[in-house]
Formats: sequence, C-alpha cells, structure tokens
Amino acid sequence: SLFIDSQILKSDIEDAIKHYNGQNVNYIRQKPDVHYLPGHNHASLTESRDADGKWLVVLSKFSKDRFLPVGRLRPENDQLIVISGPEMKLVHDGPAFAEPHDCILVRRDQINPVKVWKRDDPFFAESVEQAKRDGINPMGDSKVNRNGKKVR
Repeated sequence: SLFIDSQILKSDIEDAIKHYNGQNVNYIRQKPDVHYLPGHNHASLTESRDADGKWLVVLSKFSKDRFLPVGRLRPENDQLIVISGPEMKLVHDGPAFAEPHDCILVRRDQINPVKVWKRDDPFFAESVEQAKRDGINPMGDSKVNRNGKKVR
C-alpha cells in the first residue's frame, strides 16, 4: 500500500527485479485510489500455503468522518478489491467496526459454520440457566424481566 498517497499498488515482480538490476522497465501495473490512508491490507489465503492472489481487503482506520456516528465508536472503512485479473476492481466499500487491524480471507470450503444453533448447545448453558431462574421458557417466552431500573 502507498499510505501517504491513499493508493494500493499492483506490480509485476519479474519487471521489478529487472528494474532493480538496472533495466529501464516499468514494473507498476496499476495504482488505484483507496480511501483514507490504507493501513492494513490482506490478500486472500495469505496466512496459509494456499495463497491465491484473488482478493485484497484494504482496512482504512483513518476514515472516521466517512460514515455517520452510531455511538461512541465511529465506523471505519473496509474495501474489497479483486486483484486476480489484469486490472484491480473495487467490488465492495463499506463501514467496519472501529480500528480494523486484521482479517483473514478464506474459501467457503475451508469453514463449516453452524447454520442453526440448538438451545442445548453448551454455548447457551449460562443463558438457559438464567432464564430458568427467572421463570422464563427460552424456547417460547418473550417476557421482559424487570427489577427496578434493571432490564434483562
């Protein structure tokens, strides 16, 4: 990334080596603008041996004035860019949780997310126990439990 210029750079490594060795070649292929001083950039699968060079996420943490504040934390900006073809293209630009530092781009076949959580999953044990103590059926009630000014 070109932090001061608010750009990212696509180059040809073989031409860059030729340029380094003194040949007069232009190794820069593209320098598109991105928003607000790109700090952390991550390409798809780069934290593995299967790096594929298809996608790039630009995490821009100096974008506090780009989106409306939604509380004490102000959203930052992330941009998703296709880098696999001859020309990089922006495909998504949107707000992200404050202070983006890291992310990992993986293929869908590498993860197996739970689509529907079961209430007997140990993850919910504490919440289910609390509901029972309060006389609430977590599978059917939509009661609000009030104790003075406390609501849960």
